[in-house]
Amino acid sequence: MTAKQAVLEIQNLTIARRSQDGATPVLDALTLRIASGQVLGVIGESGAGKSTLGLLACAYLKPGLQHAGGQVQLRGQSLLELGPKALQELRRRHVADWA
Repeated sequence: MTAKQAVLEIQNLTIARRSQDGATPVLDALTLRIASGQVLGVIGESGAGKSTLGLLACAYLKPGLQHAGGQVQLRGQSLLELGPKALQELRRRHVADWA
């Protein structure tokens, strides 16, 4: 049996909330891999970072948050290195297909 190709892969990702005192991690060193056909359920308390994680699949960060390390790849393409036009095209082609 061969492993399916990852659709979404997050490696050692840290997202932090900016403040006057510095940065506070919202997601800290998160790693996950979702292959084609797999489903991932995320549970946690309010403020645990569930929505932040979901929005990262679309390469979107809420205002006040910053990428502090790690990678997010959708179908092998790094989302954090793409410009606005490339992100828009990627969202249109791939993320809209999930809906």
